[in-house]
Amino acid sequence: TEDAVANDQVLNLRVDINGELRAQASPETAVFVYAKAMQGPPMPLAVKRLQLKDLPVTLSLSDADAMMPSMKLSSFDQVIVGARVSMSGNPVAQDGDFYTEQNSINRASPPPQINLIIDRVKAQQSAVSAGELTLNIDIKDALRAQVAPDTAVFVYAKAMTGPPMPLAVKRLQLKDLPV
Repeated sequence: TEDAVANDQVLNLRVDINGELRAQASPETAVFVYAKAMQGPPMPLAVKRLQLKDLPVTLSLSDADAMMPSMKLSSFDQVIVGARVSMSGNPVAQDGDFYTEQNSINRASPPPQINLIIDRVKAQQSAVSAGELTLNIDIKDALRAQVAPDTAVFVYAKAMTGPPMPLAVKRLQLKDLPV
């Protein structure tokens, strides 16, 4: 039916913020509610701009909220929905912004309502943006006892999508752990 087609192109959201973060921003601070593709372009497919004083709010995102007519919400099966309090007012996320996101929302059969509670602070990502990750690596004692200390341990990073080969690799020995 026509209603079924219309419903599969709409995401119904309820957006709120935890009290501790609300107290740290002005009621006029910009809030962006968005849906973006799980796989595909990083820019939002649908977005609405509100102010902190509008929260809590119940709203819908659909193709009518598309940023670009060629990139519609209805064109993607799996989406990420989120809400972000932009301390700078800028639509691009900045360190210090408050946010929340939910991954893997099936746009064709979404839940009747998706509840988003803004409860995280975007942390500085300087190491990641510089192409470097810092990891803590160890092995459980039960497994360590089963392997010789000079056994090779490979630590690697792979892209979530794309070629299966690692993007970066470090070779260690078991005796180097924890590292």
